[in-house]
Amino acid sequence: MSELKVETRGRKPKSDEIKLIEVLDRYINPEIVANKIMTIIEESPSDKTRLEAIKLFLYYRFGKPKEVKDITIQNETPIFNIDFDNIDE
Repeated sequence: MSELKVETRGRKPKSDEIKLIEVLDRYINPEIVANKIMTIIEESPSDKTRLEAIKLFLYYRFGKPKEVKDITIQNETPIFNIDFDNIDE
């Protein structure tokens, strides 16, 4: 019987991420990329472009920060209305 490869769902293991970074570092010099991003940050006339370049570098190099959401419920809203007075027994 042949072995079936079971694909896992969700986030890939950290070891896979580290391997990917190592492969990218082998083929793409991180120093050249960092210099190019710095050029974009320094020379771009657009604040939006500069911010995106900074975010891109930080996300790829240090990882995207954990997203935290604050959810506040003001008052309870019923999902549906039931009129218990009109229910037949």
